[in-house]
Amino acid sequence: MSNSNAKVTVLTATDTFEFYITPDTSATVWRVFDLDGATQTISPLNQYDFESNPANVY
Repeated sequence: MSNSNAKVTVLTATDTFEFYITPDTSATVWRVFDLDGATQTISPLNQYDFESNPANVY
């Protein structure tokens, strides 16, 4: 994942959020942000994890 140069851009009616992957990670899962469906609030996470079984990724 670290070689992907991944970027996530989220556009809302009032804001733009940009997230970039950290180039030194050996993770297989990137939790970019949480979205509260009730309030439509975006909370940046930028958390990395390792998961060897794709069935456990959602």
